[in-house]
Amino acid sequence: MYAEKGSSFQSISYPVNSILDIKSKLNSLKEQFPDASHISYAYRIKHGQAIDEFAADAGEPKGCAGVPILNVLKSRKLVDAAVFVVRYYGGKKLGVPGLINAYGEAAKKSLSNERIKPWIKFCFLSFTYTYKVQKKVETIIQQYNLKVKEHQYSDSIEMIIEAKESMQKEIIAKLTEITKGNIKINITK
Repeated sequence: MYAEKGSSFQSISYPVNSILDIKSKLNSLKEQFPDASHISYAYRIKHGQAIDEFAADAGEPKGCAGVPILNVLKSRKLVDAAVFVVRYYGGKKLGVPGLINAYGEAAKKSLSNERIKPWIKFCFLSFTYTYKVQKKVETIIQQYNLKVKEHQYSDSIEMIIEAKESMQKEIIAKLTEITKGNIKINITK
């Protein structure tokens, strides 16, 4: 709960997967808070490799409610998340800067919730190497806590791993270094 000049701003955050989830949460909040002055919200949902973002001011001046909420989601790198802020008007106008601050602060308060986690982009690395360097490669897999998705053993070892995209270059450099270039690496998104 955040209060400013008599107005109260109650924020609620949810993990969401679709626009239907968001509409359902919004309808539920409208039933729960039928006398609220405004229920503004923003969301970010991952669709394939793209992120769908939306902000709703719900009758507040354009860009004063939904956008500050969305900016909090973006600054925390949250995806598949929605934040709703329920406002009860307190009798004194806050002005544009006051509204932006109030909605942003209310959104921040709801995001201490542990159910919503920052979005981390992953990629897949496929690589082929000889049995001679197998122990070295396994050491890197353990060191970086990589997830092995597939592996095949024949004349050589073929493996597909999932890695944080931000670590991709470092992992490739380390694998190339420890195998002295005796590894073939391909990147897939």
